[in-house]
Amino acid sequence: MSWGRTILATVALAAFFAANLTGAAVRAELAPEAEDQVAAATVLLVALVLQVEDGVPTQEYWRVPLGSGVLVSAEGLILTNSHVVDLTALQSDDETEENTQGIDLEIEDAFLVYAVDGVADDPNPRYSAIMVADRPDLDLAVLSVIGNERGLPLNRPIGQDRVPLALNPAATADSRTLVHIFGYPVFGRDAFASAGVTTIDVVDGRVRSLESGPGLGDIRLIHIDATVSSGSSGGAVVDETGLLAGIVTEARGGAAGGSEAVAIPVSLALPVLAEAGWENPAPSPSPSPSPAAVVPPEPTATAESAPGTPIPSAAAGDGLYESPAYGFALSYDPALWIVGQTPVSDGHYDFFGVQTSFTEVLFGGIPYAGDAQGCVSDLIQLTAGEPDVVAAEPLVADDGAPVAGGDASDAFAGSLLTRLDEQTDTRRNQAYYVRCIVLEPGVSVLGIQQWSGGAIYGEAARQREQLLAGLILP
Repeated sequence: MSWGRTILATVALAAFFAANLTGAAVRAELAPEAEDQVAAATVLLVALVLQVEDGVPTQEYWRVPLGSGVLVSAEGLILTNSHVVDLTALQSDDETEENTQGIDLEIEDAFLVYAVDGVADDPNPRYSAIMVADRPDLDLAVLSVIGNERGLPLNRPIGQDRVPLALNPAATADSRTLVHIFGYPVFGRDAFASAGVTTIDVVDGRVRSLESGPGLGDIRLIHIDATVSSGSSGGAVVDETGLLAGIVTEARGGAAGGSEAVAIPVSLALPVLAEAGWENPAPSPSPSPSPAAVVPPEPTATAESAPGTPIPSAAAGDGLYESPAYGFALSYDPALWIVGQTPVSDGHYDFFGVQTSFTEVLFGGIPYAGDAQGCVSDLIQLTAGEPDVVAAEPLVADDGAPVAGGDASDAFAGSLLTRLDEQTDTRRNQAYYVRCIVLEPGVSVLGIQQWSGGAIYGEAARQREQLLAGLILP
């Protein structure tokens, strides 16, 4: 079984989709204060080329806009594309200029960082930064601010000047979800003359499609209906709340910049940021679960009785997970269950998963404005719409009854999926089960998702219900 990033991406995508599809209307635009905050955190990266004599810089020769970046920490970490800070092409230009003009040039080690204080502001040089992590295979890199625009120490931490963007590890999943793209429409040394008078671009667009890699839920790219310039590479793609959902990596479809923006889901950036020393900000503490758990009303099941019954308090065990943002907890037997997805929390989404040789079960606390039945329906539809799913039908238990039931506060359902591996032209059946429990009406739900082989669903279901006996609700 394969967990890690692929399963996290599946749950995160589902959570984000569910949070936006029902109950909460999509806003046409960000609130002005949120728009200004995102703009202030989106920066323009510029390379500085110096003329030198005998190895000593004598004058500034070029300032070359490379692309955009996003401030993601109060300590000054900037997330961008690897190709944005790849100076190979600029070095070639320098060599040509040296041969033509008979001079010596060198590229400054540090990058100049231009920034605005809001969408109506003009970009000005504010900081200098060096590269601290580079992953060309992911087209992601991280810079660290080391000083002001002159390379001198900052008078105060960068986090006091502008608020870094919080990350949403949920890539945008709905094919028509609205997102907002921030970036600078200047690129290359010939464009620098207009850099100081060209403010940041803010472009709204809707997700066109998702591009998957091998494996379940391995989302690699987000395709967005939006026209952006080449200079927007490395820029922010935010959801309707202003959380960072992706990084622009490419503009496609037109000579003037393209009618499609392609973005990298921010979930792929987490290991690169960790390499650079980034730490996910700790969410506000939540009260510990009470031993006397308050459970939702008992739903009426049409198939298995166990999924529709209230969840009892957890028995003592060696394995324990506690949700920091939502307050639910899971006590499990580590002799049977091993951790498949390590706990992830950003204060908005909490994820944790365990697995056996038969099955994988994931728990996700997510913001959601609808009821449990709507949550289940959304997740079922999303999963059935994944690119490699060629058929989906209602899941049935061993006795032939459909796996579905519950009510507005606690509901469940399942699908039998047929997945196609195009490389080998083989098909496999997969049982997918989802249960949603309303934690706070109109605010949040606990989503429980399970994957197993279609032929072994009966045993997988038995193990799941044994596991859920250790779930405590807040």
